[in-house]
Formats: sequence, structure tokens, C-alpha cells
Amino acid sequence: MYIVATFEHSAFLELALSDLKSHGFAAAHILAVPLAPRRPEMHIFDTIHKADGVSVLDSAFIFASLTTTVGAIYGYVLPGGPLLWGLAGLAVGGPIALAVDYYLTRRDRPAKSPSRSTEIVLIIKCDLVQAPQLEDILHKHLALGLARVE
Repeated sequence: MYIVATFEHSAFLELALSDLKSHGFAAAHILAVPLAPRRPEMHIFDTIHKADGVSVLDSAFIFASLTTTVGAIYGYVLPGGPLLWGLAGLAVGGPIALAVDYYLTRRDRPAKSPSRSTEIVLIIKCDLVQAPQLEDILHKHLALGLARVE
């Protein structure tokens, strides 16, 4: 039978491994596999199936609306008229705000993501009579999850 447990990469994992070896579990029957953390990529557009909670376009649209309004207001006194200056405000304000917001969101992205350590999966081969003792040891050392595979 196999006991599968997950741990965060911490001192508790090392204590659990040394405790298992001191209770007679052979090192050849213990397999520890570290899981590689996945670094999520930032997307400019959120879709219904994939949203990361950070919207880059919101502030760009707001700033583009503001510069369009300012351009249309001052377009009444400038040559070319309010329509031309409103479109100029849209063409200038939108891309600038998008670039600034994208840069700030990318720069702050690692600080906003929750810091999680990698997880380690322990697979231990044991007899049926050793399983309760093994599970007690793993629970004592704060295993995140535990399962039996017979």
C-alpha cells in the first residue's frame, strides 16, 4: 500500500522525513517530488474563461474619455473644431494611459501575487499495519493532505 501526502516546503517536511527514518521506514520506500510553481501570465484582455482579476483597459478607457472631453471643450476655441480635437485627445490619451497602466501593473505584479512556497508530494510505500502510525507521523508534522492507495 502507498500513503500519499503533500507538504509545503518547510522545516516540517524535513522533520517528518527524519521522524519516518527514525521509526524504521526505509529511505528506499520514500519518494519526495517537488511540484514546480506556476507563474501566471498577465493578459491585457480578460475573457469569460480566463480572468486574472487585473484589468488594464479600465483606466485606459477612463483616461481616454477624459482627454476626449478636454479636447472637445478646448476644440471650440482652437482651429479644427471640437470633433477633431476630441479625436486627437482620444488618440493621444488612450495609448498613453494603456502603456502607463500596463507598465505599472507588470511592475507591481509579483508583489500582488500571494507568496506561496512550492509543495512537496511524499509517496511512501508501507504495510497495512504500518499505515496508522505513518499517518499519525505525517499529521503531527502538518501534512496538507493525506491519502491511502491500496
